[in-house]
Amino acid sequence: MLELTSYARKKADSFIELAEKEHSKLERIIFVLTLLGILVSIVISFNAINRVLKAENLLRDKNNTLQKALDEIKTLQGILPICSFCKNIRNDQGYYEKIESYIHKHSGIDFSHTICPSCMEKHYPEEYESIISKKKNHRP
Repeated sequence: MLELTSYARKKADSFIELAEKEHSKLERIIFVLTLLGILVSIVISFNAINRVLKAENLLRDKNNTLQKALDEIKTLQGILPICSFCKNIRNDQGYYEKIESYIHKHSGIDFSHTICPSCMEKHYPEEYESIISKKKNHRP
């Protein structure tokens, strides 16, 4: 019986030693996997933060562009500094330019020049009278 007890004790000690080695290996594997998980999480977080920052910068640039466009629209809707004599407009850089050029740059509108009846009468009285007399003669 002593032999059997001794044999069982050796087997038990051997089993315990093997179990402790396996436990130690598992602890190392868990530690390494935990570290790898942390590193992967850091890389994913860094990548996500990078993308968010890029998107934020892009959005900020687009907002600045839109704000500039709104400022131009407000300039067109607001008060324009215009010369009382030649009717040129002072632009954002402080230079004067023809009203037609200024409005075209800011809105894309093209102008077609005509002469109103009052100016025609004032500056071209003979032509005005001729036009008026033709209109009077052609009335039914």
